[in-house]
Amino acid sequence: MRISWHGAEAKPEPRSPLAVHIGRQKKQLPLRALAEKSGISTTFLCELENGKRQPSAETLVKLSAATGKPFGYWVQGFDLGSVQ
Repeated sequence: MRISWHGAEAKPEPRSPLAVHIGRQKKQLPLRALAEKSGISTTFLCELENGKRQPSAETLVKLSAATGKPFGYWVQGFDLGSVQ
């Protein structure tokens, strides 16, 4: 999946696996609850948190929706202030 901002295409690079764990804990979501809210399996979420898997942009969108965190939280090097 490619995302376009102002005509420039970018392939989002996910933040460190720790971001998934921290994002989940800040929302006080147990792994199973995040899995249910996001539609992502607990196994896959655990693998993300342990750095064994890389999320797709679609997975990052699901994490955004489930946690209420903006897409930019999950993407490394993306400055939310630059989005219009």
